[in-house]
Amino acid sequence: MPVRHSESLSGKVRPGASAAGTSPGDDVTQRIDEAVRGWVEQMERMRKGERDIGQRLMACATPAEAVAVSGEWMAHRIDSLMALQHRLIEMWLDQATISLTGKTARREDGDDGNA
Repeated sequence: MPVRHSESLSGKVRPGASAAGTSPGDDVTQRIDEAVRGWVEQMERMRKGERDIGQRLMACATPAEAVAVSGEWMAHRIDSLMALQHRLIEMWLDQATISLTGKTARREDGDDGNA
């Protein structure tokens, strides 16, 4: 069964913390922690899938069965890689948005007396 993991990291708040009370450094640390947890979970799912595919390949009686099982594995692997790529792009866009928002806010704060 293909793994589809495309949840966005935006909007998540650490348990016990409020979105309004976090500093930018805390937000980055939180996002890194979430990314690491997601990566570890993905690796565990992949390990289980690899073990299952190995067992299925060993049970194949004909080369045609082995080819079918290998094709399933390849489709699963491609889907997993695409989901991971999607997640990395979302994380990058979230960080770019935060960075741009921070720069814009600092410029606006500095422009108050120059109008």
